[in-house]
Amino acid sequence: MEFPTSYFKLIEACITTPMLSVSFNGGLCGYFSASKGLRHGDPLSPYLFTVAMEYFSCLIHWAAIDNQVPYHSRCKELRITHLCFADDLLVFTNGSIRGVAGINRVLTQFYKDSGLRCNPSKCELFCCGTPDEEQQWISAYTGFPLGSLPVRYLGVPLISGKLTSADCSVLVDKITARIRTWQAKKLSYAGRLQLVSSVITSIMQYWMALFLLPQKLLKEIENICNQFLWGVGNRSLRKKALVAWKYVAWPRNEGGLGIRDFKKWNQACVIRHVWNLLAESGSLWVRPGPYGISQGSQQGLGYGGRF
Repeated sequence: MEFPTSYFKLIEACITTPMLSVSFNGGLCGYFSASKGLRHGDPLSPYLFTVAMEYFSCLIHWAAIDNQVPYHSRCKELRITHLCFADDLLVFTNGSIRGVAGINRVLTQFYKDSGLRCNPSKCELFCCGTPDEEQQWISAYTGFPLGSLPVRYLGVPLISGKLTSADCSVLVDKITARIRTWQAKKLSYAGRLQLVSSVITSIMQYWMALFLLPQKLLKEIENICNQFLWGVGNRSLRKKALVAWKYVAWPRNEGGLGIRDFKKWNQACVIRHVWNLLAESGSLWVRPGPYGISQGSQQGLGYGGRF
């Protein structure tokens, strides 16, 4: 990447001009100049991080072209070697010794050029279909510990099969824990209604927009919310609800309480994925080739299916 000299001078000024001080016993102990790094909150910091990861992307891309890092079988057609978001990085390969060695060379070269090194205590290896002996060798070679599948990324599970209720247990646990803290307080009926319709739905929003959640899971969450809604300061989630959830989820002008119907809400949220497939926006997430969906086809995606 050929940056102008003025760009390097700008970065150097951002690093060397700030003055720092140490607070000791409530007082500042003089000031000193910084020699490297950016201060917290510097607007230039995200751009420098993006530039660094762009260079890493080029390194691993060149390694894949030279066949030093073979593609994972699920990533070969799309030519995906890695995904990065903020300071998280996922690297994919076919699990061969050549692929692991190639990734290690890329990380070493990136460290020599940028000074950025992977922290082994914050890295994990996830192997599937690899013999235990090879997994142990890869772990010893890279210095990264072995992790267990399924893995959670950005708060949600990464799985290739159909989503099950067990995969979403963390969502149920989060909702249950939040409700139990509320049950310790003397809340009115209107207060409980507001918490269910605003706080609980905000917790579910992220999951609703990503997955077609299992019917069993949605039913369980409905029961938990309904029992809390009709409880009177009790500490148990097993109190029988006075009105069925399907009536509670009716619109107010039809006699309901205006709370969203979770199943219909989930279907409405994932409709955007179907639109992305049909709109052919070109994003990695909507390319249909590897999954056998021909260009221009409009195959039905029933509830409970997967993309």
